[in-house]
Amino acid sequence: MIKQVSIFFIFFSILLSPSCSDDLELVEMTISETGCMNPWDNFSTDKKDKIKAYLNDQGIWVKNVTRHQYSEGPFCESCACPTGYLVIIQILEKDIVKAEDIGFSKVLEEGN
Repeated sequence: MIKQVSIFFIFFSILLSPSCSDDLELVEMTISETGCMNPWDNFSTDKKDKIKAYLNDQGIWVKNVTRHQYSEGPFCESCACPTGYLVIIQILEKDIVKAEDIGFSKVLEEGN
């Protein structure tokens, strides 16, 4: 009897657990980071927290923020110059237009 209850509980838990289908709606978008002309520069202290706080303030839910160094320079010291980092965000597909309005571009899947 206990074994049947345990199996039922495990099966029921799996049915109620969040499905992976939510991840199907996520898209990745990127923007080239600048020295000091990023829209999130006025938010918190940690870069990733700044980016996430700024996007949340713009009504964009963010699952993940990463930074990837694509170049080691040399770079100019102007605020508008790139830092050599690409900011990559994972957001809901419904927020693509909002992110594009800020300057992000959708990451295209291989073959596109």
